[in-house]
Amino acid sequence: MASNAKVPLACSPSLLDNNLGAFNSDLAYCHKNQACVVKTQGSAELASSSQGQGQKSLQQACLISFRDQVAVVLAATHGLQVWDISMQQLLFQWDAHTGAQAQATTSALFCRGIALAESEDNACLLCVGSSTGKIHTFTAGSAVQIIHDYDLCCHTSPIAALASGHQSSITTSNTGSHLASCDDNGAITVFQVKSAGNFEAKHEWEGHGVPCIAVAFKNLTLIAAFCDGSVRLYSLDVGVLKTKLQAHSRMLSAMAVHPTRPVFATAAEDATMAVWQMADDDQEIGCKWSACWNNALLTGIAFTGQANDVAVAAYDTDEIRIWTVV
Repeated sequence: MASNAKVPLACSPSLLDNNLGAFNSDLAYCHKNQACVVKTQGSAELASSSQGQGQKSLQQACLISFRDQVAVVLAATHGLQVWDISMQQLLFQWDAHTGAQAQATTSALFCRGIALAESEDNACLLCVGSSTGKIHTFTAGSAVQIIHDYDLCCHTSPIAALASGHQSSITTSNTGSHLASCDDNGAITVFQVKSAGNFEAKHEWEGHGVPCIAVAFKNLTLIAAFCDGSVRLYSLDVGVLKTKLQAHSRMLSAMAVHPTRPVFATAAEDATMAVWQMADDDQEIGCKWSACWNNALLTGIAFTGQANDVAVAAYDTDEIRIWTVV
């Protein structure tokens, strides 16, 4: 791999974990209370950039492909919003505070972690985590037909990230109806999504105080990235830890999985990023490529374009850097 592009930004990315989302050649990230969408072309030249209206303390911006269009889904302190790709039209809004219990809490309420899951009966379900440990689920017939449906109570710590088999791979069918969640204590739960309102807990791994900041599916393996720089691979067949990798020397801040290949990428606060190759049995992981963005606090990483490019975002910078996979 070699660096081949620097995409200029009008606003710098915020200091948030997993602060870079991608769909084809579009990228999305959070800047303070704004969501920014960057459209790239070919060799990652900047085509256009859109910024959303002022929001309350954004936690995540994600590009989601609904059945009718690609939309920008935002998780924030107030709840959930869905915008069109131009960030000009608000398609859906849900206020988390109206659904919260009227009781004293020890921490501020916010939403974090976004995934689009497909159930076994082909229902499209938008899922968002929260600081209460709940996962709020919505039936999504389209980007403009979204209904709050069901709340999963499965974690005792704030949700850090969600992932679905439907989103993790465009070629994976054996985990298509799976949903994974992780929290700030490091606990992980994998659900089999039977239908809207019917989530069956398939595997649960206890946390031990180290936050799990990202999860992703690849074939019959769940990949989990932890704040201490480690990455763990769990078997979805038997529900056990298969292997553990010390990927970075400092706090791991982002992870992304390749949509078609047995490859995933990580970024950390030690200014390094890496692409990892999984063996056929997932028992061994090899470093395919790594690089250092000097003096940068990395906040996001994503496969973009035709998934041959790796895009990386950093806090308080005016560019996104893109490397091409050779």
